[in-house]
Amino acid sequence: MAVQQPIFPLECFPLHPHEPGSPMSNRRHTRAERQACRPLLMWLLENLRPRSVLAIGRDAQLCVGGPSS
Repeated sequence: MAVQQPIFPLECFPLHPHEPGSPMSNRRHTRAERQACRPLLMWLLENLRPRSVLAIGRDAQLCVGGPSS
């Protein structure tokens, strides 16, 4: 199956969270970090005006204002 429309994949937290002093490590972003990036996500959605948004995973669901946001 081929995608017939342009797509714009985006992480709800588009930065690389890491442990303090260890930039090559990886950790889950915090709620505060996710909320800090929400204005960027909302700006992108308002300006790109997608026909649909597919949130994959709980964090993505929370970012776009799904249940339990």
